[in-house]
Amino acid sequence: MKKTKGELIQVIVDGLIDGVNEAIDWFNDPYKYNQRLRGYLPQEEWDRLFADNKRRTTLRRLKKKKWIEDRRLGNGVTYSLSQDVLAEYLRNSIKKTTAKIQTGEILVAFDFPEAASRARRDWRRLLKSVGFKQVQLSVWSTVKSVEEQITQLVGVLGIQKWVKVYRGYEI
Repeated sequence: MKKTKGELIQVIVDGLIDGVNEAIDWFNDPYKYNQRLRGYLPQEEWDRLFADNKRRTTLRRLKKKKWIEDRRLGNGVTYSLSQDVLAEYLRNSIKKTTAKIQTGEILVAFDFPEAASRARRDWRRLLKSVGFKQVQLSVWSTVKSVEEQITQLVGVLGIQKWVKVYRGYEI
């Protein structure tokens, strides 16, 4: 059965994200692991996976988005999963979550410096797109059970000095 471009991209990204447990370990102890998740495929396996034109096109698109980087190493290819794909994975994970927390809500408070106004705008758009509601100008909340994912996303984006995640309830 032929796959559409979107399905093919999803299959490749799912394959790359199989190492998500290592990513979570990296989030918990970033100094213990490299900055990137790495994998190795022998050249024959790489050729088998990306033999047809559609797969090569999909691979080029992933490289263009800078989601993966590859490098020849002897007879094989080493690939790196970029931080952007991890951020996209976490964003989609937050967006798809339907489970609600038992009591209270998740609060995200942020205070970006004026020099980072674009980052502040992008962060607000991201929060809105994944289902957060604005409580105050720089405080957003949700009742979804996404505290781990939002904390990891803050770490991946490197904005932990400006963004704080709380769990609380209104009195």
